[in-house]
Amino acid sequence: MQKKTGFIILLFISRVVFSSTLNFDNISVKDGLSENYVNCVEEDGKGFIWIGTEEGLNRYDGYDSEIYRSNPFDKEALSGNRIYNIFKDSDGDVWILTDNSVDKYEYGKNKFERHSTKSKPTYITQDKKGVLWVCTKEDGLYQI
Repeated sequence: MQKKTGFIILLFISRVVFSSTLNFDNISVKDGLSENYVNCVEEDGKGFIWIGTEEGLNRYDGYDSEIYRSNPFDKEALSGNRIYNIFKDSDGDVWILTDNSVDKYEYGKNKFERHSTKSKPTYITQDKKGVLWVCTKEDGLYQI
């Protein structure tokens, strides 16, 4: 009798656990995204989702998306529209690898601080001391 009761309880629990359906929301151009082709995604230390595309950077707050694009006449704007990678450092700050440089988003000022590289940045990481390392396509390694 105990085996039968245990089996029934196990069967009930497995049906409850495995019968739940996962639902996914889709965010696209019709919802305010700069482009449907997404290269990278990162969550920052403040709960925003940063989405990198070939047509700009998007900051999503769970409801709306704000688009950041390059402006050659504004040195505090994003340096390029092609976003290849987004990295969150140990302080929760967001670093964006564009086709032109590495940009750090300045919270509270809604602007970007550019860190120039002589060629396209391809990868960024942080060591245990907090130093950022940026790989480039043709000019080696940079330290920030």
